[in-house]
Amino acid sequence: MSAQAQSIDLTGDDGQRTVTRQFTYVIDAGARWDMAHVRALPASAWRGIDRDALNLGFSDDAVWLQSTLRNRADHRVTVVLSDTNAPSDEVDFYVLRSDGRVEHAQAGDRRPFSVRQVDDIHGGIRLELAVTEQVRVLLRVRSPGGALIVPVMLTPQAVYSEHVQWVQLLHGGMLGIMGILFIYNLVILFALRDRAYLLYVLYLPSAYFAQTALNGIGMQHYYPNTPWLANEGVFLAGAAAWLFILQFTREFLQTAQRMPRVDTALRVGLVVAASHAVVWLVLPMHLAQTWAGTVTLLLTTLCAGVGLVSLRHVPQQGLFYLAGQGASWVGMLVFMGAIGGALTFTATTFNAMAIGIVADCVMLSLGLAHRVRLLREDKLRAEAAHLALMQQRQEELEALVAERTRDLQAAKEEAERLSLTDALTGLANRRAFMLQARAEAQRANRTRAPLALLLLDLDWFKVVNDTHGHAVGDRLLQAVAQATRATARDGHDLAARTGGEEFCFLLPHTSLVEAQAVAKRLAEVVQAVQLEPLRSPPTFSAGLAMWRGFDASDANLDDWLQRADRALYRAKALGRNRTELDGEGSGPGL
Repeated sequence: MSAQAQSIDLTGDDGQRTVTRQFTYVIDAGARWDMAHVRALPASAWRGIDRDALNLGFSDDAVWLQSTLRNRADHRVTVVLSDTNAPSDEVDFYVLRSDGRVEHAQAGDRRPFSVRQVDDIHGGIRLELAVTEQVRVLLRVRSPGGALIVPVMLTPQAVYSEHVQWVQLLHGGMLGIMGILFIYNLVILFALRDRAYLLYVLYLPSAYFAQTALNGIGMQHYYPNTPWLANEGVFLAGAAAWLFILQFTREFLQTAQRMPRVDTALRVGLVVAASHAVVWLVLPMHLAQTWAGTVTLLLTTLCAGVGLVSLRHVPQQGLFYLAGQGASWVGMLVFMGAIGGALTFTATTFNAMAIGIVADCVMLSLGLAHRVRLLREDKLRAEAAHLALMQQRQEELEALVAERTRDLQAAKEEAERLSLTDALTGLANRRAFMLQARAEAQRANRTRAPLALLLLDLDWFKVVNDTHGHAVGDRLLQAVAQATRATARDGHDLAARTGGEEFCFLLPHTSLVEAQAVAKRLAEVVQAVQLEPLRSPPTFSAGLAMWRGFDASDANLDDWLQRADRALYRAKALGRNRTELDGEGSGPGL
């Protein structure tokens, strides 16, 4: 529909405003027209614009816009007219003065930044109008293979300076925040060697490069003479950013272990993201950009959906992730709405995606810090549990060692006891007797107390064994042992079995007369033993010897035993059932 171009009145009190609706446009099919051809077009060729941004979709054609500016203020007015869609490839401004002069300014991210008249990410032309002056403005825009979107902004010079400062502050803040996040998390990466931190640190510069290429900051500050980076470079940086953030998502939320189906979706997303890097090589640019926009929308929605699902499985980490991805998703929708004409095109709406990504980076950094805190708490709990387990095991081991020590001590004591005890009678054996005899002899030498030794042998014991068997003989030995044990003074005397039917009685602090009395009492006790099938009571022959050595040497001990043994044999020779003294005779029953 043809339309009459509206004039744009300047009153001197105007603020920044979108004036796209005050322009009319015509499509230059094939982009073959020059300014002279466009000036000659009839009014009927021009169409009106009913939105704040003219959106003609993906097209290789050029579009021309025209309008008239009139200064109705009572003073000279300076304004800046700009195309605020930074990704536009070729932008030409023409100002037709009433005196025939034509002013021309260039912009667009397919041209070096140095050609721009206005040092701004959008590009534009600075106009100075005298009082009542009127000029015709022509604007040519072309984005081969890209979206042909034209929002036209008119800004007074004073306000424009403030606008530029605000935009610079916005992007400076973005750079500052992401730079701080990069350095901070890089330091933590070196400290922890955590894979999630590595992916996050790689994601930050990739996302920053993609955004600065898209919004014009890259062309203005980083690569002003390399337009390729502002166009094809977006595909590469965008692909890298998506690869890193998707892999980060898998690592951060542990989807392979906790959410297998979500992990499968993220793996598919990684393949799609990889195609983002090469699609511009195999498809026409308009299809490549369509693909890139579709992939961005799908993957952003996928990440936001993953954040929602993760709230069920890892609620604390999922909350940080969802907040970040939600901010990125909302920012993307606002940006697309602004360049598509659904929302008012302003510096804020145009930079909404960048703002969303910064918010995303901040929330992910907080999520990583929270994850480290959780891991530290888990580690401390694990260490505490391990310490408690080790302490418990140590206590169990100590208890086991103590028990084994007690058992070993008991076994040792039992072995020691058995080594000193006669197994049949329970009396001390010869070894025990010799140890005790030596000790008592040493004590006797120190205290000069008397010490007696009674060596006795059962009479006719071989006859008992041969007649009634060894079992009866063993019972007889046990009975005699019980008799000697009953006769011994507790803790004082020592009764021992030193041979087959031979017994010893060690009598400390016992004089010869007292020892003779013990021998007589023992003979009475033994003769009182009744044992079937024996028909007569058992008797014994004994030898009695007093200690008279100067020291408890082996020789003196052997001499003592030999004297008692000679007395015993004398008792046997004199008819048995008697006790003989060392070196002299004695009566029966002694």
